[in-house]
Amino acid sequence: MEDIPWEQQLETGKLFIPEIVTPLKHTPFYERLTVEERLTYNHYAAMAVSEQFCYLESELLTKVIGALLRRDKKKLDGDLALAMEGFIEEEFLHTEVFRRLNRISWPEIYESADYYFLRPGVATGITNWLVRRWPHFLMGWVWMALALEEKTIAISREYENKAESTVADTDGLYRLIHRLHARDEVRHVQLDQHVLRYLYKGAPEWRKRFNTRLVARSLRSFTTPRLKSTRVNVLRETVKRHSRLKRWEHEMVAAITGLYTNDVYQSRVWGRSALPITFRLLDGVKDMDEVCAAFPSYKEME
Repeated sequence: MEDIPWEQQLETGKLFIPEIVTPLKHTPFYERLTVEERLTYNHYAAMAVSEQFCYLESELLTKVIGALLRRDKKKLDGDLALAMEGFIEEEFLHTEVFRRLNRISWPEIYESADYYFLRPGVATGITNWLVRRWPHFLMGWVWMALALEEKTIAISREYENKAESTVADTDGLYRLIHRLHARDEVRHVQLDQHVLRYLYKGAPEWRKRFNTRLVARSLRSFTTPRLKSTRVNVLRETVKRHSRLKRWEHEMVAAITGLYTNDVYQSRVWGRSALPITFRLLDGVKDMDEVCAAFPSYKEME
């Protein structure tokens, strides 16, 4: 927290997140947006990403890792247990950082709420509760953790991608926070792999198959934007701000929900270059076809 210059003013005339990771950028409609409309959409998308980090880290990962620690601390390797304790501390810090960043970005909304674009349903809440209660039985959560934490590293890399002409136009505070976040996430991705081996080693095949189905369904909700997804909520909020876009709202929503078949989007945002470790592990595990199919850009190792 002390490495972040919170007194630094946001550069609201710049992007908050690289355009390439925002869904609408990969549709023909993006070119129709004015500069002001693009900035609104981009700023909302960046705040939505911060919300997703907060939710993933505070409502799932810290709680499920904490439950695993309490149940298995005597069985866990000492170094692994220590790393898990450090993981929890860092994730609590990450949540506070992104909450604070959102409060600076849009105080009218985030001074009184942590979530605006992210609207998890009852089913999501129940699923998270079940995973926290039975982290060994519903062990597929660790695949989700691995993929989504590796995704945060990929987002950070896009801030530094010199091949993208818009990179220099991103706000400095957002760029710094994502870079610092990624430093910790590199360790967390390593930890995820140890926990994956710990949970899956010796687990019966029927349990592995059951979790494969659950993971595939959960991952598909990220790679396939739905009508009630956070990404669509960001678009709808942009349309509310800029009424000129109302005429295209239906078509823009359809374009975003149709990104499952957009090869460029899937390869760049959810492909092997973005998730090299996740894909490499999937290459080496049998009977994971359903999970692989959740990534449209997944290709079997030659």
